Amino acid sequence: MSEPLQEDLAEASADRPREAVGGEYVFEEVVSRFETPLLRYLGRVLGGGGTEEAEDLVQEAFLRLHRQVTRRGAESIRNMQGWLFQVAHNLAMDAIRKRERRERGKQKAAESGTLEADPPETVDALGEMIHQEACQKALAELDRLPQPQRQAIFLRVIQEMTLREVGEVTGLTVGNAAYRIDQGLKTLARRLKSEGMI
Repeated sequence: MSEPLQEDLAEASADRPREAVGGEYVFEEVVSRFETPLLRYLGRVLGGGGTEEAEDLVQEAFLRLHRQVTRRGAESIRNMQGWLFQVAHNLAMDAIRKRERRERGKQKAAESGTLEADPPETVDALGEMIHQEACQKALAELDRLPQPQRQAIFLRVIQEMTLREVGEVTGLTVGNAAYRIDQGLKTLARRLKSEGMI
């Protein structure tokens, strides 16, 4: 592993700004380090049933990383984790907007009688497993939060990012990120308490 990449990966959870990656980097090691966290993040952002879509978006994020390094050099990326999560976040937001446009189009077509509406979706396997463990219930409740709160909580609590890093990924100020996390956690606590989980 090249020394600049070792430093970048070692600093992946540090609270201070990263130094430029500089020099060479080992693409396979970057993929190995960040693939699973990105998949978890996108899985939560995209909601249930988005596993294949999340995999496609993570692949696209790594392709963009490769293009960035090829065109501008590894030193153009000061914070590998932040850069990858920002790209993945933007790709997810684009995918969600496209999904919403398709759904609106289907709904309009169904209302006008030109297309038969989709049947209601059946409860997925995760919905049945929620009752097995308290952790699964908490994750299910996390999925029910509004998307901005869900993203901020996932990045802060599960990915263990600082508020500054959450802000960088989501485009929020530190104060707005903290507010969304606080509101989301209060809602989660209230829901879990009503379910007798806490």
